[in-house]
Amino acid sequence: MISKDEIQEIVQTLKKNKSRTLLTAFGVFWGIFMLLLLLGSGDGLEKGVTNMFRGFDLNSFHIYSKTTKMPYLGVKENRRIRLNNSDLDLIKRKYAENIKYIGARSFTHSPVLVQNKNVNERYDVYGVDADIFYLRNINLKEGRYISNIDNSNNRLVAVIGSGVHEELYNNEEVIGKYVQIKSSYYKIVGVFESFREGEEAENQNKTIFIPHSTFQHNFNRKNNIDNIGIVATSIKAEKEILGFLKERHRVNPKDKAIYAWNTRKEFSKYQGLFKAIRIFMWVIGIGTLLSGIVGVSNIMVINIKERTKEIGIRKAIGATPLSIIKMIVLESVFLTGMSGYIGLSIGLLFVEGINYTINTFNMKSEFFLNPEINLQIVVASIITLVIAGFFAAFLPARRAALIKPIIALREN
Repeated sequence: MISKDEIQEIVQTLKKNKSRTLLTAFGVFWGIFMLLLLLGSGDGLEKGVTNMFRGFDLNSFHIYSKTTKMPYLGVKENRRIRLNNSDLDLIKRKYAENIKYIGARSFTHSPVLVQNKNVNERYDVYGVDADIFYLRNINLKEGRYISNIDNSNNRLVAVIGSGVHEELYNNEEVIGKYVQIKSSYYKIVGVFESFREGEEAENQNKTIFIPHSTFQHNFNRKNNIDNIGIVATSIKAEKEILGFLKERHRVNPKDKAIYAWNTRKEFSKYQGLFKAIRIFMWVIGIGTLLSGIVGVSNIMVINIKERTKEIGIRKAIGATPLSIIKMIVLESVFLTGMSGYIGLSIGLLFVEGINYTINTFNMKSEFFLNPEINLQIVVASIITLVIAGFFAAFLPARRAALIKPIIALREN
């Protein structure tokens, strides 16, 4: 146990060299503060990027097409490839055993005029098959999704986002009401809300879904499809389907005119990136902390040298080597512990302040969300500080405890 006299002695010793003590304490404070700030920032960045993948089935891949870059089988390059209904039907039949969900998705390439009586706004409109709602999950607030029957019968129905609901209908009951998209009237059958946060959520909530077949007809898309979404039960399905489509459209196998965006692969890339970022932040943070601990160790060496005669007197009147070591180690642990605790407290408050500001003032970004510090990290930081404070002083203290009283008393 630490007595009251020992605490008073530690405080008096540290007060003798205020500037030195403050500079040393600041080194430890800054190290722990920067460690928490880096880890909190990394956590916020990781949550932001992870948020971008919310709403996607991580087992899905999405096939797109663009202009060819290579000639193939007598056909020149710079040929625009367009996926179509026949592609979708053939994939369904040919790979039925390997596909869990599959659907077409097309979209307006610029916002279109949408009206409710005298209220006019412009929104992105998406034509979708029923299975798309399994690939791109949304939170259905009321009503229902687009169904297969809607597509089979080219129905004029729509599922609107919560942002559209608020701006056009002031959040009134809308199921069964009509919304005008360009020159056609669509019956509202559902209202959805994005699972995402920040700007991504705001953008998605200001969109409208209609049946894909209706979209093709009313937006003059003929039988073209912007992309095909698939959840497969076989890991080989993506490669096989891409190969089939390239052969069907006479695209060079090495050409990326027909390509897939694999949700799992893209998410794994970011996971690997953030693992590297976390390691980097730990290295930088701990390096900064260790530099402060080294400063504490150096201060202990200087303090011991200045107090050699005092140590000699203590030993001469009966102080044991263990009591000398205890005195010096306690000073180091006290200094590192107090400065580290202050750094820890301010670091936590700073990160929580950022989190509070982001949520209170709606400053959520698609790349940075809700930074937090894990409680385990806080506990580990405190334990690290205590251990570091101990070792920063133990070796110098051990050497001081071995000094013979007669030699120590000769020091000036």
